[in-house]
Amino acid sequence: MPRPPTGTLQRHRDHWDARITLKDGSRQWFCLPADYSEARARDRAKSLSETARATGATKPPRRRSAAAPAGETLAAWVERWTAAREERGLSSASGDLGRLRKWLFPRLGDKPITAVTRRDVEAFVEHLDNSVRAGEQSWKTAVNTWGLVSKLFDDACNAKTLSLRVLASNPAADVRGPDRGIKKAKAYLYPSEFLALVSSPNISIEWRRAVALATYLYVRASELRALTWDDIDLERGIIHVHRSLDREGSAKPTKTGKTRRFAIEPALMPLLRAMHAESRGRGRVVRLPDDRHLSRALRGLMTAARLDRSDLFAADATRKNMTWHDLRATGITWLAIRAEEPLRIMQRAGHAGFQTTQGYIREAEAVRAGFGDVFPALPLSLWEGGVSSGNRLEGAQVREIMVEAPGIEPGSARHPVYLRSRA
Repeated sequence: MPRPPTGTLQRHRDHWDARITLKDGSRQWFCLPADYSEARARDRAKSLSETARATGATKPPRRRSAAAPAGETLAAWVERWTAAREERGLSSASGDLGRLRKWLFPRLGDKPITAVTRRDVEAFVEHLDNSVRAGEQSWKTAVNTWGLVSKLFDDACNAKTLSLRVLASNPAADVRGPDRGIKKAKAYLYPSEFLALVSSPNISIEWRRAVALATYLYVRASELRALTWDDIDLERGIIHVHRSLDREGSAKPTKTGKTRRFAIEPALMPLLRAMHAESRGRGRVVRLPDDRHLSRALRGLMTAARLDRSDLFAADATRKNMTWHDLRATGITWLAIRAEEPLRIMQRAGHAGFQTTQGYIREAEAVRAGFGDVFPALPLSLWEGGVSSGNRLEGAQVREIMVEAPGIEPGSARHPVYLRSRA
């Protein structure tokens, strides 16, 4: 008599994983919810195993890219190319497809990919330049789109997936890309502005904590969203940044593929200890809302904190307004202001190349005098007497107000920003 199916259980950071054996002998892992106890997880593993045996479940075959049909249009080929990229785990594939549908498909999408000529590609580049001059997109967006288009034509000749190789020669080879414009100056916070922001009684404690973590840990929003308490060693003051979450909440590697461990800023430790005690060291450190609107929300928070320096809000030909990502840039700039070793800055920031780090160092050298003391002690209101709804920004009991970003025509940038009024 065969042994009753029970499944196998394995602890994985903040949750249990269950592995069951299918009818064809293959084994399948299932990620169980983080709030499952061990007993509940074992019951679930047993239930999954019994269901698999009763239904004769087998592992689904891996989806393969379809072979190239005769007369395939560029748009159809791009859809297959995107599917192949998704199979390889490239999280940007769906976003890239949206960009191509907007800019490339109206011009060349209906044309057979094998009929696309160098002249067609040059005309597309000219179209990108014209759209930039017309104010329809920024020069950087045009450059990024061109990088994607040149990549797809190269893959149409040399892709490792053989069914994607439909061209004998690359029509985009040696074609000059769109013109580059002025590189806009990015914004960052001075220490005094940061303290005003994280001390403001008009902003919920969840938002203020998120701002402090993003700045003092100098992590990307996707990396901050992925942090669990298992990634933070409070005893030794060490953090391990090794993954990120995409917009759909799926785990992926960091942007540069680099994992990094480094010492946590001493001024942040009291806040982390308080948050750890509140959550009992379980689950995510903080739950950021969808990053599609984080930057606009941040500018609303700065308005509520009465920050009014023009460089924080200006969006013109030479200046870029403050975004959520610039909280990370603020922390990295502060490291350079503090005259940290350049290679140490590069490692902590997770930069792929030293040239990126050098930009922060040059900026710091230019503004160091009178900048203020970086990484100041955090206000006690972030943990003593603060009322948190479990580090979950979406669940905060707050009032919804509409904030206009200064310098933008009224009504054009309205978005709800969640603030707590203590008045």
